[in-house]
Amino acid sequence: LHVGYDKTGTTALQRAATCLRADLKLLGIDYPEPIQNDNHLFVASAFLTDPTKIEFNRASGRASMPKDQLRREDQQRLATYRSMMTDGTGLLFLSFEGFIELSEEEHSRLKLWLLDLTRDVRVLVYVRNPVQYAASAASQRVRTGRPFSIQFRRYDQQLSRLQRVYGQQNVLVR
Repeated sequence: LHVGYDKTGTTALQRAATCLRADLKLLGIDYPEPIQNDNHLFVASAFLTDPTKIEFNRASGRASMPKDQLRREDQQRLATYRSMMTDGTGLLFLSFEGFIELSEEEHSRLKLWLLDLTRDVRVLVYVRNPVQYAASAASQRVRTGRPFSIQFRRYDQQLSRLQRVYGQQNVLVR
């Protein structure tokens, strides 16, 4: 489970994995076909207590749907993913920056779902020096004309949450 952090190469990793899906499959790595973009945001959305928290759901208008309808759509997407996923003999690889934002309870539900598909769960987290992150994020926001607001991450709090759910030995930080 790649939980990202923005500005750590997540998009490049996801694009490469999407382009190389067939090659990865030959190596025993299943990167399920993303339904939207190159990531697995709908998996995260399905486990959120409030799925309107995901920016994509807000930007696409999905957040204005009744929550029960949004949940039904997410559950249908999970069923689609399940049908595409590994039989438990290979490695399942999911990636979305928003996974890092899930609460401990939401991660616990995600972990149970994943353990129904695979033997164990390892979490890969890439982090970036906060000063380098700020410079990169500012540059991107200026280039894209997006509002300029940079929030520094509390790596300690978010990584501790992941370690409590998945176990310290299963959270790999790079």
